[in-house]
Amino acid sequence: MKSIYFLLLLGFSFQASAQVVTADPAVGALNLTDNITKLDRSRTISSLPVTLTVPVLNLSPYNSIPNNSTTIIIGLGSRLSLSPSFNLATARLSNYFSFVYNTSASQPRIIGTQIAAIPKDFIDSTSFEVVGKSSGSSAASVNFSINATANVDDEDGSNNAGSISYTVLITLPVTLSQFNALKTGCNIDVSFNSEEEKNASSYDIEVSKDGNSFVSIGEIPAANAGKYARSFPITESMKAPSLYVRVKSIDKDSRFVYSAVRKVAGNCDAPKTFGLSLFPNPVTVTKEITIVATEGLFAGKYDVSLIDMNGRTLQTRQLQLNNTSNFQFNLGNISSGHYLIKVINTAGGKSSAIHFQKN
Repeated sequence: MKSIYFLLLLGFSFQASAQVVTADPAVGALNLTDNITKLDRSRTISSLPVTLTVPVLNLSPYNSIPNNSTTIIIGLGSRLSLSPSFNLATARLSNYFSFVYNTSASQPRIIGTQIAAIPKDFIDSTSFEVVGKSSGSSAASVNFSINATANVDDEDGSNNAGSISYTVLITLPVTLSQFNALKTGCNIDVSFNSEEEKNASSYDIEVSKDGNSFVSIGEIPAANAGKYARSFPITESMKAPSLYVRVKSIDKDSRFVYSAVRKVAGNCDAPKTFGLSLFPNPVTVTKEITIVATEGLFAGKYDVSLIDMNGRTLQTRQLQLNNTSNFQFNLGNISSGHYLIKVINTAGGKSSAIHFQKN
């Protein structure tokens, strides 16, 4: 009887031990890329999306890793988060893992539960789109481990984890200075300086009749120019006793910031105008500019004024012009900036204005 019991026990032990599979779940070196260039600690991550790639392996040449045997946990550190637009169901290796995003721990984590056997000699990778959420340094990490209830032995437990350090630098939206809005005839002349334009995308000029509800009347693409000036017509739908003007600075990552609001007169009686041009523009060394009639000739008495972008008249000259297509105007000693030349025909009531820049 003892012999039979011993044989049964031996057979049971052999059967139980035969169910244990030896495999080698492992991870490779993590890397971060901006879809073009590999990033390291000497480079920074902005709030634009970057790709975190995690190599996943089964180095066993003999056995696959049975289904439901492992879990992979990817920690994003304190400065990264999963991009809101990234769909985990489309992540690479979704045929082997069911991925979920978890933010309840000390750092955001992507957790993958194994849903299919991983073949022997398996070498592949999974990747995720992540974004910087705050400035500073941290590290992303991965742990690819065997579940406690799985009948799997890990051939090499030293290759289940990895990490990568990174630095996030969030660039603040571009800031504006010297923002001015001036009504000239039936136009609103806008000028401003921009600072730290590296991440700038565009500038929207917005107008409101009541100072609360703003609409865009035009866009200026960011061109790393530092100084910008544009003229926008006051349309019929915009006319009001007063108009409120602001600039919406938009970054490449779609973040934005508003300028201060400037108030201008909103009435426009559409006075008669004539075409003007001037040169040189921008003005550099010379103090004298040439003002040209682009339609017809100058004939009669004219008031010619130099106006800064705060609406101040710096000088006015009265000229008698006799059928000439152009005339010279001395600017005097003016500082760098944006200005208007306004020309009024005192007899005919026609007027026009043109913007120029002094470097």
